[in-house]
Amino acid sequence: MHEIAEWAWGLTPGRGVVTTTETTADSAASGPIPAPSTYAGVTERDLGVSDGRGHADRWVWEARYVKLLLVIDFGATLVATLAAFVLRFQGAPYADWYLVLSALIPPVWVGLLALTHAYERRVLFVGGEEYQRVLRAGVRLTLGIALASYVAKADIARGYLLIALVLTTVLSLAGRFVLRKVLHRSRRRGACMHRVLAIGHASAVAQMTRQLHRRSHHGFQVIGACLPAGQLADAAHTVDVPVFGALGAAANSAAAAGADTVMVMSCPELDGPMLRRLAWELERDDIDLIVSSSLVDTAGDRITVRPVDGLPMMHIEHPRLSGGRRLIKSMFDVSVAALLLVLLAPLFLLVALVIRLDTGGPVFFRQVRVGRGGESFRMYKFRTMHTDAEARFEAMRQQNEHAGCCSRSVRIPG
Repeated sequence: MHEIAEWAWGLTPGRGVVTTTETTADSAASGPIPAPSTYAGVTERDLGVSDGRGHADRWVWEARYVKLLLVIDFGATLVATLAAFVLRFQGAPYADWYLVLSALIPPVWVGLLALTHAYERRVLFVGGEEYQRVLRAGVRLTLGIALASYVAKADIARGYLLIALVLTTVLSLAGRFVLRKVLHRSRRRGACMHRVLAIGHASAVAQMTRQLHRRSHHGFQVIGACLPAGQLADAAHTVDVPVFGALGAAANSAAAAGADTVMVMSCPELDGPMLRRLAWELERDDIDLIVSSSLVDTAGDRITVRPVDGLPMMHIEHPRLSGGRRLIKSMFDVSVAALLLVLLAPLFLLVALVIRLDTGGPVFFRQVRVGRGGESFRMYKFRTMHTDAEARFEAMRQQNEHAGCCSRSVRIPG
């Protein structure tokens, strides 16, 4: 199956020679693009060579990928509706009009997926956003058919709809999952990769290069870099990919190297006006621009970009759980706490016995304290102080003429 999909998809790259064109950019290199010497197994094919062209046209394989998704979704719906018809009616003649409905649902499903942006290339290939959009489309299709049948007063068999819609969503998800695994398998061999020119400090470029090489399923192959002018001299000792020049040569270097993506690391030298000018220059060659933030490692999906007076501002939300995740965490916390109480019960009984025999007072100390949001709660702990510790503390504070400044450092022995 993998081999058939790869043949139809055109994932098997050819062999060829990768060369750059001449460029007038300052410090931009020309000539052959060498494969990274420290990467075992990296060949010319890993750099996207195909049929002797300068670099593989990613728009070709991405378009083929989307076409295969259309075939998968349409076929999944067709199989699901026909299976629902057979299982529910078993070929009864009075249900022939359900065959018409079974033929109408597949194009509606594909159109609904398109309206849900489930074919957008930015959500395909990696991540879970694609699957979430398919699930949302399944819910909308169910609600739409239910509403249409209510308005038209059509008595549609619930069993047929349940089987058809659930099976449609499941088969589409399964087909997309298999197709993505085929893509990841091909990327491990160097096919269907985005050729990336990395821009930033040498250390950041080297770290990103190693990280992307370890995770080939993301589809980014760093083929070169542009560094600040002050770091060009020592770049060979830090960066494992060819350096094509300084930051100002990024756009021309990307075109010369045959890159289809420029990835910008955190770099103070690359300010807002320079980044905007780079974006404008990359548009002419249809090269994507990706800005990598150092906050992603710590903030992750809590980052939201919001426009403020025409400027894109990056907001970092506080980590909060809601919905199913919060319920799961609460159940986990309660279960673990209950288990620990059972396991530590003998030790707690021993501690309680020692406290009781030592002082004869209560085992637990109770106190009302203020928690999050100003809400008060009653706290319980094993008593480690005298039974009248609070009264002793008040008496000692009254006896101390410097109670105002020293009361916080007074401790009651015991």
